[in-house]
Amino acid sequence: MPVSSMPTDDKYKVGTLHYTKVTLFALFSWMIWGNLCFLLFESAGGPNILGLFLQDNFHVSNLQVNILFNVIPMVIGTVMTPIVSFKSDRTRSRFGRRIPYILFTMPFLVFFAAALGFSDDIIAFCKTHLSETSFISPFAAALIAIGFLTIGFSFFNEFVGTVYYYLCPDVIPRHFIGRFQGVSQVFGTASGILINIYIIPHQLTHIKAIHVGVAILYFVGFGLLCWRVKEGEYPPVTDVTQKTRFRDQVKLYFRECFTHPVFILFYLSTAVAVLARGLNPSGVFGLHLSQHQKSIVAYSDTDHASITTPAIQRASMVLAMTPDGRWAVSGGPDGLLKVWDVNILNTPVLLTTIDTRSGPVSAVAVSSNGQTLVSGSRGGILKIWEAGTGKCLQRLPAHEGTVCSVALSPDNRLVASAGTDKQVKLWNCQDGTVLAKLSGHDDVVNAVAFSCRGDRLVSGGADKKIIIWDALTGALLKTIEGSPGPVYTVCFSPGLTAVPKSEEPKKGGWASFLGVVESFLTAVFTNESLYDVPPDRTSRILGDDLWILSGGRDGRKDSENSLVRIWDVNNGQLIQTLKGHKQAISCVIYKPDLRVILSGSMDESIRLWRPLAISDAATDQSFKTFSGYTHSVTALACQSRGVKVANASDNGTLHLWDIDRGISLARVGMTGIFLNIIGLLLAYPIGALVDRRNPLKLVLVATAVLIPLAISRFLWLHDYTFSVWASLVTKPFEMLGAMALMPMLIMILPKTKYGQMCSANAMVRQFVAAVAGPAGAIFMDYLTAGSMDTDNFRYGFLFQGLASALSFMALLGVYQYWKKLGAENYVAPEADDASLNRPLP
Repeated sequence: MPVSSMPTDDKYKVGTLHYTKVTLFALFSWMIWGNLCFLLFESAGGPNILGLFLQDNFHVSNLQVNILFNVIPMVIGTVMTPIVSFKSDRTRSRFGRRIPYILFTMPFLVFFAAALGFSDDIIAFCKTHLSETSFISPFAAALIAIGFLTIGFSFFNEFVGTVYYYLCPDVIPRHFIGRFQGVSQVFGTASGILINIYIIPHQLTHIKAIHVGVAILYFVGFGLLCWRVKEGEYPPVTDVTQKTRFRDQVKLYFRECFTHPVFILFYLSTAVAVLARGLNPSGVFGLHLSQHQKSIVAYSDTDHASITTPAIQRASMVLAMTPDGRWAVSGGPDGLLKVWDVNILNTPVLLTTIDTRSGPVSAVAVSSNGQTLVSGSRGGILKIWEAGTGKCLQRLPAHEGTVCSVALSPDNRLVASAGTDKQVKLWNCQDGTVLAKLSGHDDVVNAVAFSCRGDRLVSGGADKKIIIWDALTGALLKTIEGSPGPVYTVCFSPGLTAVPKSEEPKKGGWASFLGVVESFLTAVFTNESLYDVPPDRTSRILGDDLWILSGGRDGRKDSENSLVRIWDVNNGQLIQTLKGHKQAISCVIYKPDLRVILSGSMDESIRLWRPLAISDAATDQSFKTFSGYTHSVTALACQSRGVKVANASDNGTLHLWDIDRGISLARVGMTGIFLNIIGLLLAYPIGALVDRRNPLKLVLVATAVLIPLAISRFLWLHDYTFSVWASLVTKPFEMLGAMALMPMLIMILPKTKYGQMCSANAMVRQFVAAVAGPAGAIFMDYLTAGSMDTDNFRYGFLFQGLASALSFMALLGVYQYWKKLGAENYVAPEADDASLNRPLP
């Protein structure tokens, strides 16, 4: 590619490399290709998304995540970056001084990147094969294994992440650095659009496939770059020989990098900028923005260690809600029923407290009109109440042992109950007479539910059976025995089928294009809603009560991963499984207005599922998750039409949610596409500006503008749309600062020791990040524990604004020294330069 023997203009020359326009174009092509592969690899192949994955699914603290994915990589970088930089500056081989480091680490890096994609499998394996009584808990063992993979990835990635950016000034002429960055930014932005479309929305659900795919692409892509890009010849090394002791090399490194004030001030500007990023909140805050509305301590008596019923039945609170979402009824171990007005979602009011005088409440149901309550106790007593007055209408000795579940028929005439005595009973709600005793289970019956027509009843038990009964005669209609473990929850749902794609011809031309653009911009600049696409457009109801939804325990322990299952009512066949929950599933309900399934689990999460939009390759097939603010979910209720959802937790708290809040990764990706398009339009003009103007001055301007922009986000960022507008204004200045940085480094750092000087800056950055990260994580954990406000992440922007101000002051000092040392005739000072001891006037 380079033509070393051909005389040419100096602007086509770098070191011993000479280019023509054709060979320079080829160089740009291969370097940009390598940059794209590396961009994709770092954004999707590393451990970055695992922090969010662990917090969203396993509620790992900010501190633990920070230690795993910030402190460990930063400590490794602090040690390895200067070593690799110092060595690569002085490496001489037939392949060059940078490329050998990329080639050597490639197989190891590919292995660790692919292995990180199996983190969910590692956790599942540890939970299955290790006992909770082992010297190390299953989850701790899994985190250690993931930490080992993170260490391996970070160690080998440090080689590539360090020397690749040194390769650019080694092979690209200085006069084309800005334009190279501009063109590279164009292609990088275009690839970023594709990443936002095809990868980011699926990072939490398709971790394995994404990691393996990008690892393979990196191996092929960077392999081609190393083959096609050639380095030139470098001057012989004079300051270090094979006999130079390591201690002397370290002394030389620090003397050359940390002596002159111009370099120290630059490192200082880096350090304070990193301090701001130390307060990096979990992505959970952004994704779950404003979803959690209220947490109410409903019961303080959570001591139920003496209870001998199955684990999922040791819940401290049960819950029901009227279909219109106006009233919620909870029951707990103190024997009280509490009726809540949740008509205004975030201000629930306790209306009535009913003392059941029957012991701990283990089951509750509410009639569709909100006038009748049914409660079951651990003493086996079934009671029917008048909701408005709290008057007991019926007291019925229902079961020998605990009443595990109760249900009211849609017409409010029948009551079904299930208990630890292996029986299901049907009652007349008006006079309390027993209509039928249904025998068919061989163990505890954990759940009962009526069909929406009220003519059938379904029950699920610890014997792994799901039984369908005739609610009018009590006859056993069908037994389903395909569950791998105890069934904890069951319900009916309609059968659904996907709506076929319209065969109507689509309108083409300019009007169609403008329609697409308008729809895209509307989506970007408006808050996301589950109701954006009416369910009639994507699904069709085949008939009522054609499916049964079930959940429970799939493994030997409640702590193992479990599936939501969909069964065919007519033939008992398993239609579909929905994976995502990391522990046993305690409750499943169907929400008719959205035609989605909601499930709650002991893994402290609530998940939403679209059964007709399930990817087989996904490791988590749910499309929305609510987590982080509840303990193990013991009961779940929602209004038939609307956004209100409530859940009960095993610590005696009632949580209220707005399921239409929050931001999906798909919407994050869409916003990224829009910002990438803006970046695409700005990339080359900014690159050309960098080539024609002093890059140090450009970095100063960009840093100064970002100060008020960051503080404005702290003051006013409370919803998604503001974040889009703020990002739109910030984007050009972030690009300007980023693209002017490399030319600025080339301008102020010694050319012969460019790599090691950059590594000193990187070492400062990584060291500060390793220290500041845990401090910020502890602060965020404190905020999370003390407040349910998901806007807490705004404090990160406040720190960014203050740090930008300090960084600007340090860069001003660099600018003053640059002027003192010759301005446009500036020559980077070396360690033995007499100007080292000159004070700044």
